[in-house]
Amino acid sequence: KLISKVGGDVLGTSILQGLSDEGVLTDLMKSEGQSAFSTVLVDAEGTRTCVNSPGSEMIGEEMREVLESEAGEASARHLRLVHLDGRHPQAALAFTDA
Repeated sequence: KLISKVGGDVLGTSILQGLSDEGVLTDLMKSEGQSAFSTVLVDAEGTRTCVNSPGSEMIGEEMREVLESEAGEASARHLRLVHLDGRHPQAALAFTDA
C-alpha cells in the first residue's frame, strides 16, 4: 500500500495505473492538482541539466484525513516499512505525530 499524492492529471492517472499494474494498492492515494515531474536535458558533451517541476504537495491535513479513515487506520496497524522523504514534509510530520 502506498500513501502519497499525485496530480489529478494525465501523468497522475498514468502513475496510479503503473503502480496498480505492479500490484501496489493505491486506495489511500490523493489525486489532485499537478503531478511532479523532472526533465533531463543532455548537451552534446553529455552534461546533464535537470529541471524539476515539483507539483502539488500533500499537506499535513490530507495525511491526517487518510490516517483517520477506516482504511488508513487498518493499514497503519500492519506497517512493516515506512519511507518518509522530503517531497511532502508536512505530510511526513503529520504521519510521525499520528
